Amino acid sequence: MDCTAIWPLISYYYDGEVTPEESALVEQHLAGCEDCRRVLAEYRMIGSEMRDLALPVPPAGLHRDVAPAVGGQGAIPERAPAR
Repeated sequence: MDCTAIWPLISYYYDGEVTPEESALVEQHLAGCEDCRRVLAEYRMIGSEMRDLALPVPPAGLHRDVAPAVGGQGAIPERAPAR
């Protein structure tokens, strides 16, 4: 199988979303193709870097401000201030 047929599968392979047959095809191709092994290594590097990123913290009041803009779906009623 040539690289252009494998390239779309490499991402799915990395994510574990291929069938056993597709996995075998990718692995067989990777065994003999340095370029595609490099592509898979890049996916792994990008995935690792993304996992290392800090999760953003939404600003205070985001839900309160956005819920009315989308029609109040799932809006949480305002609470009375604590005494």
